[in-house]
Amino acid sequence: MHPELLSGIPTYGVMVVLAAITGIVSVRRLSALFGLDAEAVTDMALLVVPLAFVLSRSVDVALGWRHYLTSWSGVMEALAFWNGGFTYLGGFGSALMVMWLYRSRVRLAVLMDAAAPSLAMGHAVGRLGCLFAGCCWGRRWDHGIVLSRQSMAYRYFQTTGDAHPWMEGWGPVHPTQIYESLGNILIALALLALVRRKRFSGHLAALYMVMYGMLRFMVEMFRGDPQRGYVVKVYTPNLAHALGFGRYTPVFLSTSQAISVALVVIGLIWISKSSFISSGYVSLAGSNPDN
Repeated sequence: MHPELLSGIPTYGVMVVLAAITGIVSVRRLSALFGLDAEAVTDMALLVVPLAFVLSRSVDVALGWRHYLTSWSGVMEALAFWNGGFTYLGGFGSALMVMWLYRSRVRLAVLMDAAAPSLAMGHAVGRLGCLFAGCCWGRRWDHGIVLSRQSMAYRYFQTTGDAHPWMEGWGPVHPTQIYESLGNILIALALLALVRRKRFSGHLAALYMVMYGMLRFMVEMFRGDPQRGYVVKVYTPNLAHALGFGRYTPVFLSTSQAISVALVVIGLIWISKSSFISSGYVSLAGSNPDN
């Protein structure tokens, strides 16, 4: 991979900027389609970006505190945010907080519908930044990719003694960044296809929570960055072996998998509850009085 696009310019940083631009342009265009105040939505999006930056980095450092906060070199690496190391779920949380603050200016459920495809598109671009930086890497796999010696994966395993100078990089590993990027593209396309067929205000947002939760849960099974942590380690020897891992490699339940389960449950409850009180399709602006 190529951590630097040009000398001194980190590829990860460029991809994060492109992801933010993709999300902002997308949500602005969709806001007009959904009958929202485009200027208010743009203001909201511009507020989300710095907040997501801070929160997603803070969550990543908190999850990997043993690596980042137990040595001076780790602290310096935590401050070097331009090299990668952000947690999307922290950014997702920041988007929810800002949308809640703007609920008096725009209808919250309709705003979330407009934001859902935009989040997926921005996330698809951002995950490619993770690929170039070598963060969010996958488990070892003979048919996978090799992350460079400048990658976060290689630097991490240098500290554990598993990466050695004679190695070309870290790997081969599952390209989990590509898995998640492609999954987000499919989610965005599915949501865009359903824009004119939503049955209640918040329908697209609820579907996004279900689809992304399922995607992230599955991708997490192939993730190999240990600093993510587990809520509880569940050993399934037969499944682990079928996936090509060691029989006693824990496949469940990482912190992100637990959050993913919560997203799926909330999304399904939202859809189930709203489906009972809605009938037919609603306008793009969500003018159905029952919503």
